[in-house]
Amino acid sequence: MRKIPITSVPAIIVALVSLLSNVLGATDMKTAALRCEHLPRPLGVDVPNPRLSWQLVSDQRGQKQTAWHVLVASSREKLDENTGDLWDSGKVEGDQSLNVIYGGAPLQSRRQYFWKVMVWDMTIRNNKFIRCGEPVVNISPRNTVPNNGVHQNIRIEENEFVLRGTTAVRAKSAKGLRVVGNTIRAGEKLDAARAVQTKECAEVVVEGNVFQRLEE
Repeated sequence: MRKIPITSVPAIIVALVSLLSNVLGATDMKTAALRCEHLPRPLGVDVPNPRLSWQLVSDQRGQKQTAWHVLVASSREKLDENTGDLWDSGKVEGDQSLNVIYGGAPLQSRRQYFWKVMVWDMTIRNNKFIRCGEPVVNISPRNTVPNNGVHQNIRIEENEFVLRGTTAVRAKSAKGLRVVGNTIRAGEKLDAARAVQTKECAEVVVEGNVFQRLEE
């Protein structure tokens, strides 16, 4: 979160907060480099509808964005409550992450504004995770609400996991999670309940995975 005084008319402040900024573990998926008018720390912008941009950052291959949702708020408190009192774009289908034009209420001079973005359809596919820290993929957002899908439509497909322990995936507050077609190996007998652990998730599909015991 960055708060910067406004000196131009109109203006918007970039708050580097993202609903998808805290997926932690051996696989680190997040939105980053949030910018307003191509600037990470704008002191002020002088266009009525500034352009917003972000990047999807991961250390793994095969990930994509197929939808986004931007919130712009007049205070940090409103943003933390997921209230876009200036602009709530709603879910927009597409992979656009560059020059999304602000479409909300008129921005006033000498004011601070805050924004964040949520993206959909993260895919982790065709990777090899060999004796990583566990859980290998840990979906654990800070801004959780019980039974609410903070992260949506994450797909973990056709990967190979060689585990030190027994947990390949652990997820909380996710909706539309798919763990499909993976090969998961460990030093002891595994099943889906041990290898894929979920809490307060909805519409979870775990199928077509192969569980193998490593040779001594």
